[in-house]
Amino acid sequence: MKSFDRYLEVECWSNPHLRGLEKVLSSCANACIQISKVVSRAATDDIYGVALDSSGNPLSENVQGETQQKLDVVCNEIMLRAFCGSSDNVAAVASEEEDDARLCSVVMDNNQQIVGDYVAVFDPLDGSKNIDSSLPVGTIFGIYRYRDLPPAGTGTFLQPGSRMVASGYCLYSATTVLVLTMGNGVDGFTLDPDRKEFLQTHPDMRIPAAGPIVSFNEANFNSFDEPVKHYLLSTKSEGVTDGKGGRIPS
Repeated sequence: MKSFDRYLEVECWSNPHLRGLEKVLSSCANACIQISKVVSRAATDDIYGVALDSSGNPLSENVQGETQQKLDVVCNEIMLRAFCGSSDNVAAVASEEEDDARLCSVVMDNNQQIVGDYVAVFDPLDGSKNIDSSLPVGTIFGIYRYRDLPPAGTGTFLQPGSRMVASGYCLYSATTVLVLTMGNGVDGFTLDPDRKEFLQTHPDMRIPAAGPIVSFNEANFNSFDEPVKHYLLSTKSEGVTDGKGGRIPS
């Protein structure tokens, strides 16, 4: 099986416009490996539950109004260091766990840091409340080219999704899986815990035309748009099994 780093090497050097992404995405994959280990040791290392300040009060809420979990804070730092500390190709980052986007020179406290060609957006640990129940959680990320757009400091992040040069997620469950697209198909990789690297196990992934399972957070059914409600009701009437939701609670 082809390793993730070998896959990046081939893809990025076969497509000159992607060459700057090789180190960025390799750093991101290494961050996912670190997070996988942190998630698996959450109970034994006492990083379950809500993040507290020195007075014992909840630390803060993220931009979605969710109380930050201990794991959110730890994994956010891992992703910041991966994008800003392991690669000089990223100029700035925006995390769901922080109110504002930040320049990598600020993250690393290094005014001499080179301004890279890309900006990264990410949710370091989506579904972190699932950890207490040993349900799947995931990291979501996207990469844009850096563009000096107004408003100053945040304009470069206000680009449509179609302008992303790479995006993907890491899913932490019975196995750790990394799914990535760089604009030409989707590929999946599975973490080999012994080798501590991702191997390409799902080349050219595609959504099947149909399947036997539908998975969603039915507790929020009444807040869904009418077309979504109609679709979900139709799947039940057709005898589709309601599966167990996990990674991204609605």
